[in-house]
Amino acid sequence: MTEPAAPGPGVSGAPAVVESPQEAYANLPWYRRGSINSGILVLALVILVGGSFVPGLPFGVVGQVVSALSIVVSVCVLSGPVYDSPKPEDNVLREWGVGNKIVAVLFVLFGVAAALSAVFD
Repeated sequence: MTEPAAPGPGVSGAPAVVESPQEAYANLPWYRRGSINSGILVLALVILVGGSFVPGLPFGVVGQVVSALSIVVSVCVLSGPVYDSPKPEDNVLREWGVGNKIVAVLFVLFGVAAALSAVFD
């Protein structure tokens, strides 16, 4: 009589524990969360628009900050999936779509253009 094979490495033989979408979202790194990336883009937009109304603030500094924030989001978005915060009734994590990624890249282009215009003016 043969003995049953032992579970392979990393396999406990126990049934897999399935996380809810809310638990899975909570376990994501910060750079994969849509709310964080959206917040960074909104902050970049506020700095870009609000920075032009602050007298004495060099526009080059504003452009560089906006560029840096936008580049961070674009690297996150283009290097892997970014997930939206799940609603209580959702059973899946939803990824950012192509439109979100295009907007993130446009932010980079506008931020870099703002930084370059300040440098070469």
